[in-house]
Amino acid sequence: MKKYKWISLFLIALFAYWLYANKKLTETFLTLHSSKLPKSFQNFQIAHISDLHNTDLGHQHQSILQSLQNHQPDIIVFSGDTLDARRTDVDTAMSLIEQASEIAPVYLVLGNHEARIDINEFLSRIDQSPAVLLSNEKILLQRNQESIALIGVLDPAFSRKSNEQVMKEQLSSLSDSSMFQILISHRPELFDIYCQYDIDITLSGHAHGGQVRLPLIGGLFAPNQGIFPQYDSGLYRQDQSQLIVSRGIGNSAFPLRIFNDPEIIYVTLQK
Repeated sequence: MKKYKWISLFLIALFAYWLYANKKLTETFLTLHSSKLPKSFQNFQIAHISDLHNTDLGHQHQSILQSLQNHQPDIIVFSGDTLDARRTDVDTAMSLIEQASEIAPVYLVLGNHEARIDINEFLSRIDQSPAVLLSNEKILLQRNQESIALIGVLDPAFSRKSNEQVMKEQLSSLSDSSMFQILISHRPELFDIYCQYDIDITLSGHAHGGQVRLPLIGGLFAPNQGIFPQYDSGLYRQDQSQLIVSRGIGNSAFPLRIFNDPEIIYVTLQK
């Protein structure tokens, strides 16, 4: 009986740790280099947040907002699934977006979860906020008469066509290989297509870090990639294109991250 008591205590302690870790924000710092980057954008910093799933890590997003305050990024990017289709909470999602907008300009795209629900209230609230929703749109960020392109695409779930066909159609009208291009697209598994359109940096999420992460193995499962996903977390390179996959903040169908802390990524650009 004593043996089972210690096993029970161990399992309870392990579960308690997992609950704590699901609220503990991790900061990841990446420096990316490109010869295409205009000199004026040297050390330009992007804060990348993904897959919030209308989660509050505690005290009205205090840990995320404190991190943003500490690092003062040039822009803040939300790469989709800010809402959760199973338990939609627009107020919680907008609370972070609105407060983050007081720190730096906020740009966001819609993910597959937003495609599954009525988002009229969410869209209306974004329109009333300083944040900018990029829905198959491109804007130019300017410094000292130099520009880089920031492209945001709708998740393919908003269309009935194949994911690949949708993304090719969207990027064919938005991409300009003569410019340094940053793409915000929810899905990392379409990296090959992003490379075809000379995207320099793509900011994605969707994989939730593989949900359960194991040493030397990485994530175990990701949507649209299956078991042992190829693109689950961190930096990937192909030719001149670079993909950054955020592990995200919240959860959805599986309510617990295991060895997979919520993450905000700070990307610094250098020539």
